[in-house]
Amino acid sequence: MISGVDLLPTVARLAGATLPKDGGFDGEDFSRTLLGQAGQTRSRPLFWSRPPDRPGPANDRFPDLAIRDGDWKLLIMEDGSKPQLYNLASDIAEAHNLASARPELVRRLSEPLLAWRKTIEVKFDQKEETSLQIKQHELQSE
Repeated sequence: MISGVDLLPTVARLAGATLPKDGGFDGEDFSRTLLGQAGQTRSRPLFWSRPPDRPGPANDRFPDLAIRDGDWKLLIMEDGSKPQLYNLASDIAEAHNLASARPELVRRLSEPLLAWRKTIEVKFDQKEETSLQIKQHELQSE
């Protein structure tokens, strides 16, 4: 699985450029895969957060955070609640939440995800978020 964060290290390698080792880049070099030389697998999990301007329906907010590690994808709220765990190898549609059946895996994936979240500074005006929620509600009511 290749992600947008992999573009910089991949293109840098293809161009013969060297990135600083302490640059804090999250992506991985997938140039060998793009050149058809090898099938590569990700060595580290991917983390992401939901954009604050897309909260979801007022009565069922979208999860705030997600981690993809191998075949597993975990989605949780900012406080670690409401886990949704999916094995994407057998459930690409994310139809079967396995969180209650695999609590140890939820814990194992939640810990690095919540730690990663603490390293990310999010700036979003609360007034702007409230305005977006009102607009979304108005659109749903039409």
